[in-house]
Parts: sequence; C-alpha cells; structure tokens
Amino acid sequence: MAQRSGTAAAVLFVVAYAAALHRGATAGSIDVEEALTVLVIVGGAFTALAWALLRRTAPVPGPDQSVTRSELAASLGLLAIATAYLAGGVDLIDRALPPGASSSPAVHELVTLAKKLLVFVVLPYGTLHWAFGRRAADFGLSLRALRALAGRQGLATVVLAVVVCGFQLVAGRAAAPIRSGEIAGSTLVTALALTFLWLILEVGLVEEFFFRAVLQSRIAAAAGSEAAGVFITALLFGLAHAPGYVLRSAGVADALGTHPSALDATAYALVVPAVASFLFAFLWLHTRNLYVGILIHAAMDTLPNATRMAQAWGLL
Repeated sequence: MAQRSGTAAAVLFVVAYAAALHRGATAGSIDVEEALTVLVIVGGAFTALAWALLRRTAPVPGPDQSVTRSELAASLGLLAIATAYLAGGVDLIDRALPPGASSSPAVHELVTLAKKLLVFVVLPYGTLHWAFGRRAADFGLSLRALRALAGRQGLATVVLAVVVCGFQLVAGRAAAPIRSGEIAGSTLVTALALTFLWLILEVGLVEEFFFRAVLQSRIAAAAGSEAAGVFITALLFGLAHAPGYVLRSAGVADALGTHPSALDATAYALVVPAVASFLFAFLWLHTRNLYVGILIHAAMDTLPNATRMAQAWGLL
C-alpha cells in the first residue's frame, strides 16, 4: 500500500512536470535550459548535498505523527481556505481594510506579512491545537529542535544557506540588480540583513510551517508513505505560487510578465517552485526540525527580494 501510493504520487508529479515544461516551452513562457538547471541543481544537487550533510544525524524526536481521518479532513479544509485566500482573498481583504491601510510600501509589507501569518500559521496552528491537541513540538518548533542547531543540523543549515545564496547570486534572475552593482556597500549589507530577517517570517515560517509541518506530515501519514507526502506537497507548493504570478505580478522577476495567463503561470509554478520544494521536503523529512527549513528558505529568497525590501524600507 505504502509503495503503491508513493509510486502513484511520483508518477503524478512526473506527468504534471512534463506537461508543464512542454506547455511553457511551446508558449515561450519558460526557458527550458533554466528550468532544467533548477531541476538538476536545486532539486537534485542541493538535495544530494543536504543528504550528505545530514546522513549521520537523526531527526529530532517528537510526538506521534499519526493522523485520524478527522485531522486529515481538517488539514484539507485549511488547504481549501489557503487556496481561496491565494485565488481571491488577498484582494478581498485589501478592499476591506480602511483607506490608507497600505499607504506606504513599508506598511504594505507589514499588512501582507500579517495576512500570511494569519492564514498559513495562526489559523492552522489554532485549528490543529484546539481540535486535535497538537502543540509546537508537532510542527518541529520545540526547544529540542532549536538546540539541535548547535550540532550537525546547524552546520548543515549554514552550509546550505551559503550554497543557495551563491546559486542565486550567480544564476538568479531577480538578483541582477545586486550583480550589476545597483545596490552596493553598506546599503547592500543593510538590505540583505533586513531582508533575511523579514523572510524568516514571511517565507520561512509561513511556507515551511504550512506546507511541511502541516500538509506534508499529514499527507504522508494518511498515505502511509513519506514519498507520497513529498511528491504531493511539491505539487501543492508549486500550485500555490501560481495565483501570485497572475494576480499580483509576482512573475515579473521570473520573466513571466505582469499578467501571465493562468496556464502559463501554472506551468511555471510546476517547473520551478515545485522542484525547489524537494529540498525543503527532504530537510523536513530527515530533521523534523522546522528551524532548519525556515532559515534555508529565507536564505534562498534573500537575494531575489533584497531590492524590493530595500525600496520598501527607504534604503533606495
């Protein structure tokens, strides 16, 4: 049963990836060479490096990860809420806010962070805590997990953070302003530090908590297969990025344009973010330490977001 569900999930991912790559290549919305680079380096080499760094470590011991049908149903309900939020809830909430609530770029960033934390962290944690007794340790946020960063897990975190930052600096499209020297000197140092600290919450905690600690764990437990959890969550992680490409111009830095079609956005999401999910899925699977994924995810997104954050906080 476990092997069949894992195999089925893997086949589903491969078919979805191949179809998305074909669509993107045909429509010209995906650079095939870039996509394959992400697959080989981020999905393959970085994950292999993580395995090499963590192969002699044991996951942080935690509570029983088995789930009931009710808890799985609740988790899928949380996924439905998150999907509705991404598809139309962002703009709906913005319209409901008082006039001027996002009057400046800095305030806009704060409001955006608050919304993400509410939908992807506070609501899921509150639901699973009050309905099923789940605690922070169930989500890899225990004191024991924090202490593990003083050992091999912490060393692996530092090495992988440096490696992914180096990859973004050399190959990341959104890091072009940094490579060209548009941001330099003390401004660059300040922008990178502030961006990294900000993304620990906005990207690291938000995405790793919801997609790894909540969804991957429960899908794997329900399917009886860690592989099923990895592949299905990768698809969900990729698809979650598509609405932002279409509705909020999140694809500009990725050469998708300001308003790509839903099909092009979905294809790109399945070819790039979904593949990047493998690294973080592996980290969660082999450490059960959410701090590891949070820090590395924040590091991976720091250079691509440094210009945006520097502008938002008046550094440029």
